[in-house]
Amino acid sequence: MLADDVAIEIWRKFALICAQAGMTATTRLPIGEIRATDASWTMYRGLIEGVCAVARAEGVDVPDDTVEEWLEFAQDFDPELYSSLHYDLTHGKQLELDALHGAVVRHADEVDVAVLMHEAVHAILKPHAAHRD
Repeated sequence: MLADDVAIEIWRKFALICAQAGMTATTRLPIGEIRATDASWTMYRGLIEGVCAVARAEGVDVPDDTVEEWLEFAQDFDPELYSSLHYDLTHGKQLELDALHGAVVRHADEVDVAVLMHEAVHAILKPHAAHRD
């Protein structure tokens, strides 16, 4: 039973990390600006939903309230908060893109789940990642 709990927590945290990393890196804006822009906040939600859908398709019982829990949690983030992916992008460092959104896309392909928002983040940032590998 412990292994199942660990898998759930890994996927839950991965969902939040992907949303925060993907949105702050692609928009190059802090979370406060993302929360204040309906379309961007909707995409942030969609990124969390995508990871949860992939996890469930892989047999991980991610709780139904995960998306709402993370959205509420992110409301308390400092409005000027960025992600490490954003930092790496803006400072010419190697990107963890394939470990984040690339992994979501690969897992989604394996379980036939559509993750268009993750594909978009991956496509937008891939040219930057390619020059740093």
